[in-house]
Amino acid sequence: MPATWPWPCRTSRRRPSGDDSRPGGRVRRAKAPCEGPGGEAGTSPAGKLYSGPAPLAVTLVVANPKGAMGDADVRRALQMAVGWKGIGSQVYAGSGTPAPLQAVPAAYGFAEKGLTTYADSVRTDGSARIEEAKKLLAGVPADVKAKEISLVVPQQAETQQLGVGIKDAADRIGLKFKLDVVPATGYSNYLYDPATRGDTDLLYTQFWPNIANPLDWLGITAVTGGSFNQSGYDGIDALYAEAVATKDESARAELVVRMERKLHDEMNPMFSGLQLTNDVWLGNRITGAPASFAFVYYPWAAHLGGTGK
Repeated sequence: MPATWPWPCRTSRRRPSGDDSRPGGRVRRAKAPCEGPGGEAGTSPAGKLYSGPAPLAVTLVVANPKGAMGDADVRRALQMAVGWKGIGSQVYAGSGTPAPLQAVPAAYGFAEKGLTTYADSVRTDGSARIEEAKKLLAGVPADVKAKEISLVVPQQAETQQLGVGIKDAADRIGLKFKLDVVPATGYSNYLYDPATRGDTDLLYTQFWPNIANPLDWLGITAVTGGSFNQSGYDGIDALYAEAVATKDESARAELVVRMERKLHDEMNPMFSGLQLTNDVWLGNRITGAPASFAFVYYPWAAHLGGTGK
């Protein structure tokens, strides 16, 4: 591949086998630190590494509401016990930062002002809060804590490391936890096929919506009938229907904030995980390749040009 080519980096993606149209549930291609021609892109004299905004979240999906994950305190405790900051730094080489809400900032859209204010009010630095999680679990019935929690991840370097980090968090706060690693080529079956998924409690995903709009994100992941609502969560159905029918943008944005607040309080049906940047290595002889996630939605190659170098 020539040095002038826009070189996709840590956030380059491929769809899992059998999934060529649906948002979310993507499986990242595991990579070493981003490399362009001649070595690591950040130090290559042949070009420069750029990072742009993206509506991408690496997170866990609650798939089984009948197991231990059916308890809100167990969900909240596990989420706060995970060292998201360390995972973003070590596993995703700094391209992942802790996300305070289930939707990430690049998807806030018309509700950006209200969601940003609320996100800032609940934001942490993403460090593991083990003692706080243990206190939260103290009030959970013993029979619930005795249930084994299962997580399935695809067999790739990054996702396996993520899975190990989640398991370590569960072990440290006294939860029974099982990590299953399955071939990446068949992982999408766990996301979309109930028979394959069975009673699996948690699923890994790198999720993005169809468009950078919070109602699209919520409609897919947290509303009855959503294509990425594996647990059948229905807690915001009424608010969502009201928002979709609300013409006034400010009023609609307030409804979105109410929905995100409810999802955050319940830590359901997704965890607040990591938000990712979209990175691209651009050779010195080329211009016009977008670093933002916009490349997914429009013919970006039409804007490519040369620098004359």
